[in-house]
Amino acid sequence: QDDGGSPIRHYLVRYRALSSEWKPEIRLPSGSDHVMLKSLDWNAEYEVYVVAENQQGKSKAAHFVFRTLAQPTAIPVTLLLLC
Repeated sequence: QDDGGSPIRHYLVRYRALSSEWKPEIRLPSGSDHVMLKSLDWNAEYEVYVVAENQQGKSKAAHFVFRTLAQPTAIPVTLLLLC
């Protein structure tokens, strides 16, 4: 669909762990080039949808899937002091 050259008003971001409910939608200003997803679980697969919205409506959603890293193994402080 033609956007008629209308500027983007904002972006809408939705995300969830694949085995969970959707988090509340995040609305970002039109000049945004990144978003910080908070409170993610270790070693979990997530999906994210992003759409742009202008006066003509919403764009087709961009869909991303990613996995967070496994929880790092902590080294006890006493072991670090002995090295």
